[in-house]
Formats: sequence, C-alpha cells, structure tokens
Amino acid sequence: MYCKRPAAGLIPGLLVAGLYCCGALAETPIANPYWAAPVWKLWSRDPASVTSGTTVVAAPATTNRLYPDDADATAFPGRFLAYRTNDWAERKYFGSWDDVYVSFDSNANGTPHSWIRSGWSGKAGNAVNFAGKLMTAHQPYRYDNVKIFGMTFTSQSTTGMGHDIANSSSNSGPECIPGIEKDWYFANCLRAGPAHISHRDNNFYWTDDLYQAMSPCFYNSVGSSGTETAALTKMLIAGSYLPRELKPELKRNGLYIATLLYLWKAGLPYDVPYDNELRHRVAYASDGAYLVPDYIVNRPFYLYDDTAHLSNMVAMAKTMTVAPPIALLKRMELQSGTQTYFTRTTALFQQASNETVRVRISTGDSFDLQGRPLTFRWKQLYGSTNVTIRQEGSSDTYQITVPYDARLPRGRTSILLIANNGIYDSNPACVNVYKTVGAVNRRPTLEGLEDRIVLPGETATCHIVSSDPEGFPVVLYRRSGEVGTLAGNTFTWATSTNTPAGAYPVAVIASDGTGGYNSKEITITVAQTIAQAAAEPVSGAVRLPVRFSSAGSRDRQGHTLAYLWEFDDGTTSAATNPSHTFADPGVYRVRLTANGPLGTHSNQVFVEARNPWPLRIDNGWTNAGVDPAVWNVIAPSNGTLVVSGGKLRLNRGAGLFSLQSVETLPPPLYLEADFTKNWANTGDGFEVMGAKIGWDYNSSSPLCIRNLITSNKVNIGMCLSNPTLEKAQLRVYVTGDPLHPGKVRFSGCLEGLMGKRFFRVEDQASASDSIRVIDTFAGFDIYRLQVWAPDPLAQKPPDGTGMRRFL
Repeated sequence: MYCKRPAAGLIPGLLVAGLYCCGALAETPIANPYWAAPVWKLWSRDPASVTSGTTVVAAPATTNRLYPDDADATAFPGRFLAYRTNDWAERKYFGSWDDVYVSFDSNANGTPHSWIRSGWSGKAGNAVNFAGKLMTAHQPYRYDNVKIFGMTFTSQSTTGMGHDIANSSSNSGPECIPGIEKDWYFANCLRAGPAHISHRDNNFYWTDDLYQAMSPCFYNSVGSSGTETAALTKMLIAGSYLPRELKPELKRNGLYIATLLYLWKAGLPYDVPYDNELRHRVAYASDGAYLVPDYIVNRPFYLYDDTAHLSNMVAMAKTMTVAPPIALLKRMELQSGTQTYFTRTTALFQQASNETVRVRISTGDSFDLQGRPLTFRWKQLYGSTNVTIRQEGSSDTYQITVPYDARLPRGRTSILLIANNGIYDSNPACVNVYKTVGAVNRRPTLEGLEDRIVLPGETATCHIVSSDPEGFPVVLYRRSGEVGTLAGNTFTWATSTNTPAGAYPVAVIASDGTGGYNSKEITITVAQTIAQAAAEPVSGAVRLPVRFSSAGSRDRQGHTLAYLWEFDDGTTSAATNPSHTFADPGVYRVRLTANGPLGTHSNQVFVEARNPWPLRIDNGWTNAGVDPAVWNVIAPSNGTLVVSGGKLRLNRGAGLFSLQSVETLPPPLYLEADFTKNWANTGDGFEVMGAKIGWDYNSSSPLCIRNLITSNKVNIGMCLSNPTLEKAQLRVYVTGDPLHPGKVRFSGCLEGLMGKRFFRVEDQASASDSIRVIDTFAGFDIYRLQVWAPDPLAQKPPDGTGMRRFL
C-alpha cells in the first residue's frame, strides 16, 4: 500500500500551480516542487490516443504488450529478464506499455537522426525485443509535447546537448537547467543527448571536459549521435519491473525519472558506495560493453559489465516497496562568489582568482512521497580539498565554503546532497563551484599493471604505481565482479588448484580527487600448461642470428614438456632453446607451443630482421615544395599542399588529394613514416602494393590495413588524434609471403603514446607498385616518409641498414 502525500500547501517549498489537463477530473495535490497536479498525460488512467500536429501517439493494444515476469534462474542460471505476451491476474510488475519515446531530431526529409533501441541483449540469454510494443513518435522539436504525449524518454543528437546546457546562465526556456528541471525532469520525461565535443577522452594527458556543472536532472552519454539511446533502453526495461502500484504513483507525482536515474546510478557495477564519484558523472557510457573511439585512452574507466548493470537495476526495481526520496536545494544566501544559476537540483557558481565561494543552502524543501522522515548527507565528489560544510545548529541550513586553491587545475568542485528515507537514497542534487583560472587538469599516471599467465594455484601480483601531476593523492578503484583484491597499491589474485583455465579481465581506475582519471585493463590467463618465449636479440640486420629460450615454461604437475618453435619463415624447431638465422628482412612473429600431459599453450615473440637495401624515397619535399622527380601531385580543385619546417600537410579540397610516387617499387620494400592525425580525418593513410594503410572511420579508430582488391581489413593499432601531443611512427615491410607463394605479407609495428603494436597481415594480393599518400579531409601531417627497396641496377646490395629509431 502506498501512502498519500499531504496536500501541496503543507509541503514547504512546493508550488501550487496547474490542473490535470489530460483527464476528466481535477487532481488532488501531488508531491512535486513545481506542479500541484499532473499536467501531463497519464496513460494508465486515460489510454485514448493523442494527436499533436500530424503526429499521433496511441497506446499499444493489450494483445500487443509485453508483461514482465520473474525469470527461472534455476533452469537458466544468470537469467533475470522474462516477459509474457498475455496478461495474468498475479502479475507483480507494471510493464512498459505506458512509456512514450519521442525523437526530436530529424534531417531535411524528416527522418530521425536517432531512435530508441528496439531491444536489449546481454549475457546468459537475457534479451528483450520491444519492436512494435512501445509508443514511439518522431517530430520536429516541440517541447510542449512532453506533457501532451505523456513522454517519458527523448533524445536529440545535435550539438548543444552537453556542456551548452549544463553551463548555461539562462533562467528560462527548455534548453537550460531550470527549464529541463521543471518541464522535463519533474514532468516524467528524461531529456537525454550525447556529450559529443563536451566530453572526449582521446588525449593522452587529460580529458577534454567542458562541463562546469554536474546536473542530476538530465542525462548525457559519452560519444556522439544516438549513444544515449542505449541508456534509455535500459531505464525503460528497469522501469517496466517496478511494482504495479508504484509506477503509476511515481508518474502521477512526476517523480518517475528521478527514480530511474537513481536506479541507473545505484546499479552501476562498481565496488563503491552510492555517493562515490564513479556513480555520479557528467556523462556516462550508456552501453558498458561498447564505447565509441573518442575514448580510447581511458576506456576501462567508462566500460563496465553491461549485463550486471541492468541486472542490478532490475533487481532493485522489483523490490522497490516505496519511492526514493527527492533531494532539493534552496538558496538562503550567497555570501561570496558569482552565481550562474540556482535551481532545485543544481547550483553553479563561478570562482575567480583568489576568491572564496561561500553560500548558505537549505535542505528543507526535500521530501519523501510516503512522508517518511529524511536524513541528509553531503558528499564532495572531487575538486577543492579544503571544502567545509557546516550545519547551522540543528536547522536544515548549511553553510558551504569553497576556498581558493592555487594548486588546483581549472574545473569543477562538485558537492552532492543525498536524501535518505531509511530505505533508499535519492537521485542527488548537486552544488558546483567552477574554478575559472588554472591549468588543464592532467590525468594521474598508472603503471605496473601488466598481463599475467599463471597455473591454477599460483598467485598473480601487480604492484601499481600511480601519481598525480598536480601532487594530489590518488585513489585506486575496481570494477565489481572481477577477480582478485586491491589492497593499497597492490593487486593480488591467489588462484586455487580448481580455478578453471581461461582469460580473466582486471581493470583498475585511478582518481586524483580533482576530476582527473586514468585506467587500465589487463588479462590474467590461467592455464594448466604455460609456454614462455624469449629471444636475444630481438632486432638486427639480416642475416640475423637469434637465440631463443623456453625458460619458465611449465605445467601444474612439473611434467617434461615438448616444444615446437615456428619461426614465421616456413621453418620450425623442436629444440628446447634453439638458435635461428633470419635471412630475409621483415618482422617475424615467432611462436612457441609447449605441449604436455595437461594440455597445450602457445606464446609469441617478435623479431625484426632489418633490411640492407638502399634508400629509394627520402621524403621528396622541402620548404620550397614537392620534388616532381619523386612525387606526382594529384590535387582536387581548391586543395592545398603546404611544406613548413620540413613537415608536409595535405589539405583536400572538393575531392581526394594524394601524392603518388614517380618510381614504381615492387616488393620487397620497407616504409617508415612519422606523422600526426587530426581529430576529424577520415580515410587518410598510405597506399602500398594494393593495400590501404590508414583509417576507415576517423582518427580515433584503429589504424588498419585494407586490401583494395578484396576489401579485407585487419586492425593493426591505435594512435591518438591530437597533433600537438603525439607523433606516431608506422614501420612496415612488404615482402613475399613464405607461407603463401605468389602473395605478399605486410609486417611491422605502429608506435606512439599508446604503446607499440606489432602486426602481420599475410596472404595478400598486390596491385600497383607505386606508393601513395592520401588525404580525404584536412590536416594529415607527415614529418618523414622514407622507403627502402633493392636497387635493380646494383650488382649487390649495400651492407648499411640506414634505419632510424623512434621514441
């Protein structure tokens, strides 16, 4: 049974305004900071269709609904989603038929740019398909339809959906926090969009975070268009599992979205309390198993077990006997600092140089739908380390003081207010103080985490070293559900003799307490038999003799193992510690396989036999321009080519811009290039022997080799997209493939701030013998491009290597 809230006039700070316009009768007052009665459509009371302009929204027929049920976890371990297509009298959960999604973005033809997902699927067979079973619509932006349609979810994948809203000083209209809070959040509709340029993490040293405020009343996803819809889908599923009596009461009072956001944050699979910084962010990864490329540097910080997240949300929704409370802010007095805006859920103040921000805030407008007594706690997420929060006697007023700290980088100090009704915490309210001066917030370092291979019963240990460039203390966190323990700066996993063989992911997140994060994920492999391969030397000029060692190879019972070495040139050895000479240039992936009574395991090591060939292309440009004896310039109209300081920049115009070598260079050959990539580049790269070595999506996606004949693609590594910070190097050999006669092999490595990534792509058909440099956007910068190949006129090749090392 759900208690009625006293009339709005008896609740301090709640406004009495508006009448229920979508039903036949005036409503009794509701518990809502803005509305005295529902002014939004309540489908559970009035299922009649609604028309606005040319858009019609109609409830799905009772025969075309999904009815949530408890899954049979005994027959299907790990299953938590189950739906019936026919209703039954004992049904416990309300369902999702009364939820309405409207997409507010479209192209010139009226086609939506983003749309809610048709369903969700995860581990252990958990899945649901909502196609045709939800109320959905698409129309040009009309925020008044929030109430007319009884909308619960919307997305708008356009610019202006991230920091533009969170930072806005406007106090009116639907595109600012006050408008979103009143006309969306407290009217049962989640306003959602992508962070896009507001929050990116493709910079090795810091996160590009433009948010001045964390605002709990709307949702942003990390990434671009449509990424937010994965979160909406999970919230829709969790909302469908709310009890039959509770969900309509939440919607009647305009508190449905506050509840869903509480479930989202509380359900995130981290081993931290609810008020921890990992649960409260300006922008989230909506799908814990997938992340767009703009977050390549710090992926483990955003990614999580998506199935565990939804499982937690559903479990909490099922058992939600009362509504979570509502935390509200009330400004009593601004004593110092500059206010940008102050609403019920979010406050933003600016802090100038040497200025202390001091404000008095009351929690007295906070409330509980069932009238339960509330307790409060303030929690500083990050920012100034000298914040004080002082309660004025036994009153509900607190004085918050944020002193100026010259050591702090520019950015937010965010302080949460969380109400608790004895059962649940609230979706928080947040006080933000934005320090307007200071350097960019550099992320903490994180070292010492490396992949491990252990036998069952052995212990994997990593000693972690993490420090903050600004000198603030670093805290390490773990994702929940992963193996091992983290004590201080030491990660340990003591496996048992019964630990199943397999690969176990482990992620560690480092926080510097000021909003800077770093993270790394490693894999701990458990195997009954372990192969350990080592080589000395790992590089040198051909003919290159190398000594190999299998030291450390073992199995759980100490058996004598048999070894097979595959040298990647068509030859093998069964010796324990063989020697081998590499006669031809290339990068070789040497594989050791150890075989014993308990099983087989393989490991590998890379060896580079450097070429003895003469230099055939040595840049071919100077500050005076491109040498026509080396390159043919293939330029579109209004394309430009600039050489400055020895650096070549191609800027395409209306079409493809490229350089093509005058000289043809059939394999074998070796290419080195030092280059940088700008963020928006798509399709740039090098063409060598009928293969494109470059980017298919954008500069934050992996560098890949795509065969231009077969279109087969292999990703070979990552490089960053900020040309002021990273110069990456590509080194690639194109040689005859010893394992596939008549074909060529690409082998080499990509090296930069993201590390060194060796690659090998074999069995490739070759085409043109020319070298091309391709630009399809703007800002592909090449500092050095050199190619070595045999001289067809020489009697014998020179003995020098002419190689340059990088980084």
